[in-house]
Amino acid sequence: RSRRQRQMCIRDRIYHALSNIRARQFGYHTKTTEKREQGKVQIDLDELLKWMRASEELNVYEERLLKSVPHLSLTYEKNLLDSETHQPTLQLICDYLNIGCGKGKTKYRKGAPKTLRDSVENYDELVNFVKDTPYEKYLD
Repeated sequence: RSRRQRQMCIRDRIYHALSNIRARQFGYHTKTTEKREQGKVQIDLDELLKWMRASEELNVYEERLLKSVPHLSLTYEKNLLDSETHQPTLQLICDYLNIGCGKGKTKYRKGAPKTLRDSVENYDELVNFVKDTPYEKYLD
């Protein structure tokens, strides 16, 4: 992996950990027809760190397993977070599989706020928690 890809992984790990925490409070999916918005969530910083460490361990495990296996690496943050990336991601997958590609559509939308500041009630605590760590530069 390039340095940029590793940095994106670290940034994504914060968002991924927060996503797991939020999902347990608000649910996992929001349909496009639902009007409910997900607000800020108070996070337990030790729980956030636990999720981030588990994600790092899983990433190392996955890289080891996939080292000699041809595969297409996708992430939610890069490939699905914004609806504008859905069709290009579908095309990327179809091209990789060498199959025809149609128009993609989904019944779901992102329900959580896009920024950590808008998503985390105790954002200032989070900032202090990751201060002087490799994660600091990935905050809003």
